[in-house]
Amino acid sequence: MATEKISIRTGPPVVDGDFFGRNKELEYAWKYHISKGVSLLLSAPRRVGKSSFSKKMLKLAEEKGWKTLYLDLQGIGTEGEFVRRFKVTIQVKEQLEYKSSADAHGNRSCGNQTKWE
Repeated sequence: MATEKISIRTGPPVVDGDFFGRNKELEYAWKYHISKGVSLLLSAPRRVGKSSFSKKMLKLAEEKGWKTLYLDLQGIGTEGEFVRRFKVTIQVKEQLEYKSSADAHGNRSCGNQTKWE
C-alpha cells in the first residue's frame, strides 16, 4: 500500500487548501456561538492552529454577509497601542474594501469612508 506524505506547514496561519480537518469544529462554532452573537474563546498551546481557525471562521462569516475584522494583538502592551493598532487595522480594511468596490464599479466613486482622527 502506497502512503502519501503529509505536509506540515509552520509559519504564518494557513489558508485555503492548507487548512483541513476542522470542518466539524467550524460548523459547531458557527452554529452555537458566532451566528448567535455568543463569544468564542480559543484556548490552546502555541502552534496548534488558533489563528488559522479564526481566519477560516472570518472567511465563513464574510461569505454569510458579515463584516469582519482580524486584529493581531501580538506585542500590544498598552491601551494606547491597542487603540492605534485597532484604528490602523480598520483604516486598512476600509481602504481595501473601498478599492475593491471602486474596481467593481469601474473605478467610480462609491460609498463613504470613515475618517479617524
